[in-house]
Amino acid sequence: IAAQVQLPESSPCTPDSIFKYECNSCRCNKAGTGAVCTKMACPPTAALESESTSHPANTPCTPGSTFKYYCNNCFCAKDGSGAACTRMSCPKGLFNRDGTMNVLRDQEPPREKRDVESEQYPE
Repeated sequence: IAAQVQLPESSPCTPDSIFKYECNSCRCNKAGTGAVCTKMACPPTAALESESTSHPANTPCTPGSTFKYYCNNCFCAKDGSGAACTRMSCPKGLFNRDGTMNVLRDQEPPREKRDVESEQYPE
């Protein structure tokens, strides 16, 4: 979901640039007078996720591509200069620090199956 945002005259944006507005990702229009932004409900500042799971906006990417970054969806700018991403909070422990999914393994080794009917029990 995206919404058109009218910027104050005192703070125009660079045409076609990608930037953050509160907790949302925005793309400036060609005139530099407004922007289209994601329409996420922004939590209080203290509750925002750490920047470690936010894709750096100015990191080069394949122009026009979409990709996953941790548990977020990203869209790369037409010139490949950066990406706008959702800012979903990722569940703790789901991803490793490098962005790969954490594979959960059983803590205990599998138990051996026993044939209960053939076992001898003391009387």
